[in-house]
Amino acid sequence: MRRDRRATRREAIIFYDGTAPFEERTEASVVAEQLVGALAEARFEISEDLGPFEWTDVDDAIEPKDFTAAVDHEGNEGLSISRMQGVALGMPDADYAAAVRIVTEIATPLGFTHRSYADFDERTVTYLYNVREGGYISIGKTFGAGFSLRFETGCRP
Repeated sequence: MRRDRRATRREAIIFYDGTAPFEERTEASVVAEQLVGALAEARFEISEDLGPFEWTDVDDAIEPKDFTAAVDHEGNEGLSISRMQGVALGMPDADYAAAVRIVTEIATPLGFTHRSYADFDERTVTYLYNVREGGYISIGKTFGAGFSLRFETGCRP
């Protein structure tokens, strides 16, 4: 039985804005660099513990073209960065929970602690939200096929 719960509409705001005042949120570029490093560590650990896997679609360099103008629900103008952090084909469906645990352990110190999920016919996605500052990590699994990692910083200075 799953102990997670489904995402709510309020979580859509939390992922993007967080609960902290805009000026107290960590800059988008800083968070993006932290997440690139953390998810590189997660890919390594997942491959060591569950693989090996060949990772594709890793956007590891943060460049000015990656910054998207963003406006939070209070009208603050900031930036958001969204990056794909890898796809690994061939991960058994039974290893998904272990992969989620690995990512969660690595992401928790960065504030990505609130978990929710979404199930679809052919895939499942676990989201780790940073409730205080916004943003999320998406941990996806297409049944019988691939595993993916992605992040969105949410609206930040």
